[in-house]
Formats: sequence, structure tokens, C-alpha cells
Amino acid sequence: MIRVLLIDFAIIRDGIKQILADTGDLLVGGEAADGAEALRLLAQQGWDLVVLDIAILHSGGLELISRIRRADPLLPILVFSMNREEHYALRVLQAGASGFLTKESDSELLVAAMRKVAAGGVHVSDKVAKLLVHEYTRGTDKAAYVSWISPLRATRIEATAAGDRRHGV
Repeated sequence: MIRVLLIDFAIIRDGIKQILADTGDLLVGGEAADGAEALRLLAQQGWDLVVLDIAILHSGGLELISRIRRADPLLPILVFSMNREEHYALRVLQAGASGFLTKESDSELLVAAMRKVAAGGVHVSDKVAKLLVHEYTRGTDKAAYVSWISPLRATRIEATAAGDRRHGV
């Protein structure tokens, strides 16, 4: 069973709980509406996955990701956001998230992304994978990208951008 901490607005949390009710392997074990509540819940018990919106109340979402990452470097974080991926995906990955999914996505993709991230994978759209590869290969400071993308993840991102679906970034 994958224990999920949801950090989002109440109506979104309710919808995600309904979606996950039929999965059998994903369980919402805790909910938070803001960063302070989320950090309190994180300190109280172990989680397998955090799903959060970077636009949560009374918190900077990017700062919250960094704080979660400092508290638990291995805890998978999936950002589920209404914000445009080309504006935010790279920033949330740099902050320490393991994936980014827009709220325009269907429920099947949300469940698949949650499972992938919880299993240690990375989830980004094809558009973001191509953007990552473009930024990485255009001759800019590649060391900056290598510092926050592991070699395995970089290889998977490059393969996905080239059309290889075996690794599923």
C-alpha cells in the first residue's frame, strides 16, 4: 500500500480521494491545506508519496518542496498543479520534486504518475522532457543540470525526448 500525503485545496483533495478509492494500492493517509500543516504531518509519520500543489495556502510551494526534501531526501514528491508546465516544471524539479503533472490531466494519468513517482521514478510530460533535453544540450552550463538530475534520470529524460518509451520518464 502506498501511503499518500495530499497537500492541496479541499475540493481537489476530495476529488483525488475519490479517484484513489478504486485503486487498491494508493491510500490517502493524510491531508493538509497549507505548508505548516503539511510539515507537521510529515514529522508525525512516514509517507510513501507527497502530492502537492505549489499554489497552496500560506506557503510558497517551491520553498515547501525544498523543506520537505531537507527533512526527508528520499521522499517522492509529485507536484499536481494548475500552472503551466513550461513555466513551473523545471523549477519544481530543481527544488526537489520527482514529477510534475498539470490538473488538465485525466485521472488515469494521475494514478500512473503517482505510482511511478512512488516507485522512485520521474514523471514529466513529453513537452517537459524535450525542454529539459534542449536546456541540457544547448551548450549552457550543463554542470547546473547535472547537479540536480542524477545520471540515470538524465539518461531516461534524454531517451524519452528521443522517443524511447521503455524507461517512462
